[in-house]
Amino acid sequence: MREPMTLDLQATLAERHTSFVAEALAAEKQVRESGKVYRAEDVHRYIRARAAGRKPGRPKPVNW
Repeated sequence: MREPMTLDLQATLAERHTSFVAEALAAEKQVRESGKVYRAEDVHRYIRARAAGRKPGRPKPVNW
């Protein structure tokens, strides 16, 4: 059986959630203002190359 969460833990989780949502909204605003995004396939290719020990060029932003 799981132990109930303490009030401190619940408060910490609520603060983290609030912070996460605020960061997401700020990022969305930045994208809407700049009109620039990174294509997922470019980012995935970059991450896979880095994980394999290569040093690829960074993905280039594109217009949304």
